[in-house]
Amino acid sequence: MKTFNTTGYCDPEVNYMVDLSSRLQKVKAMVDEEHKQNSWIFR
Repeated sequence: MKTFNTTGYCDPEVNYMVDLSSRLQKVKAMVDEEHKQNSWIFR
């Protein structure tokens, strides 16, 4: 019986798997954009 694992390594044989790569790309783009807008803070 498969279960959800949110604590670390997921084994596809034992745990349900979700592909979050597209969401992570969107999050990275938002972080990069925020960094560009606030780059004066880091100078």
